[in-house]
Amino acid sequence: MRFGYKANLPKGFVLGKPIAQEKYDEEEIQQVEAKKRLVITLKRDGYKVYVFIGKGGAVKLYSSGMNLIDERLDHIKRSFESLGLKPGTLFAGGCLMDIDGQDDFGMTTQVFKSNPEKAIKFQEENGWEGLVLYNEAFVNSFGTDGKEAERPKGCWKWKPIMEDDFIVREWIPNPDNPDRFKELVLLQRDPETEEEFECGKLGSFGEKVRTEFRNAKYPFVVQAAFDMRFPKSGKIRNARFMRVRNDKPIHGCIAPQSYPEQDFPKVVA
Repeated sequence: MRFGYKANLPKGFVLGKPIAQEKYDEEEIQQVEAKKRLVITLKRDGYKVYVFIGKGGAVKLYSSGMNLIDERLDHIKRSFESLGLKPGTLFAGGCLMDIDGQDDFGMTTQVFKSNPEKAIKFQEENGWEGLVLYNEAFVNSFGTDGKEAERPKGCWKWKPIMEDDFIVREWIPNPDNPDRFKELVLLQRDPETEEEFECGKLGSFGEKVRTEFRNAKYPFVVQAAFDMRFPKSGKIRNARFMRVRNDKPIHGCIAPQSYPEQDFPKVVA
């Protein structure tokens, strides 16, 4: 991809994302496949990174939040510098940690959130997540105002979706308005100790549902869909609300296994 920017990418640069699975009809993909125009790629579990070629071939690496991260990934920077690419060239890709053929998102997070020295040392020492489907004629979109870019037509995300039931004992208020509902805290019981531990948060509700949960009688059980569970904490990633389970008892929400770094809810005296 080539751009007119020569020194730096604009601070508000945002690249379009694939259309989320719940936002498209699979028949649309089937029609593209029938025309032999469907391209299927493996979706890896890592951090989005932009590689921008600036003036004089200078290489700059940005996170998706447009923060420079050159010092953390110096070996990648050197590799691109050796290619002699023209200024204004942009690559958008993902950085990940592949451990025995499996993407370890937790280890990738450690690289991006450590200071540069620790990040480099960590990289020296140390299943697939889903698919991205393309119409072969697809053209991506981008914006420069920092807001989410329009989802491009002809690019779809597909993931194996998991679901489970969770205990809800409280809701978290909006930090700017304590009377306004923000999200639910999800809990499950450890199958060995039977202690309840936190599995993550559940938000992104419409105003009607927010009001219902704010005034609901606690505790209750909800069913949520999610992409994966972190192997150490047992917390779920990208949770989406499915329904309230009035037919499910609290004691029936048992985690599939014990996790070594469980986060237990705070007990208020």
